[in-house]
Amino acid sequence: MTAEKTSPLGTRIRELREERGWTQEQLATTVGVKRATVAAWENGANPEHASFMALAEVFGVPLDYLSGKWDVPMFPARDAIPLGEMVDVPILGRVPAGHLTITEQDVEGYWPVDRNRIKGGDHYWLRVSGDSMEPQMRNGDLALIRAQDTADDGQVAVVRVNGEEHGMKRIDRTPDRRTVVLRSDNPGYAPVFADARDVRIVGLVVGCWRAVR
Repeated sequence: MTAEKTSPLGTRIRELREERGWTQEQLATTVGVKRATVAAWENGANPEHASFMALAEVFGVPLDYLSGKWDVPMFPARDAIPLGEMVDVPILGRVPAGHLTITEQDVEGYWPVDRNRIKGGDHYWLRVSGDSMEPQMRNGDLALIRAQDTADDGQVAVVRVNGEEHGMKRIDRTPDRRTVVLRSDNPGYAPVFADARDVRIVGLVVGCWRAVR
């Protein structure tokens, strides 16, 4: 194992472990290593291949998310390895105008997610349409949204511009904060520049589920 000063992988391991309320000892036992090894990973050491694969399986996330290449986790379905109690979260056919008020006519169905992953705030699924956010999110994926009206630069949010639904975009702001830049992850799409006063954030993308195709 080789140590690094900073490691997206180490940060991701710690975040996923703490998200589940596990100690380093508990994770070590689950993966089959010593606690000191987990501590070393979180401080920047690189796991060997077998441990890296085991961590992805234990956490139920893709390798690219675990390594820090992706910033949107893929969540397992009901028949995948359960990490906790699974609860049904509504799938919405559209972005609700009043994001804290979800009515039955908005709901197309339900899809399960680990209760530990939706602590704090209201959550719902939105189905991804189109290819503007590839490769992280593809057409037909289910994006898990936490209802909130703020997003940091670089995060993927559900936005409305002038009251109209504008979908899921990566948020950036100009230094003077007067302009919001809505970016697609797919380089084939040009960024959209909008007056900050016209942009309303209605949710933050916190996860994604992809069917095996």
